[in-house]
Amino acid sequence: MPTYVALVHRAQKKGADYGVMFPDFPGCVFGGNTIKAALKNAREGLVFHIEGLLNAGESIPKATPLEDIQID
Repeated sequence: MPTYVALVHRAQKKGADYGVMFPDFPGCVFGGNTIKAALKNAREGLVFHIEGLLNAGESIPKATPLEDIQID
């Protein structure tokens, strides 16, 4: 299984203190009140998203190496 980079940031919306996004999966953003909770939600959410892609017959994106990811 490939390793996907997760970027953790301070959330700017109410309801979560931290957010997690996956550059290889645009729009997949998850949150939590602690970093630990945000990462747990992100892991579970990404698994659910990948399962949905596979069930729909879609391909899973290739993992981008960390050194190739640029943060705006």
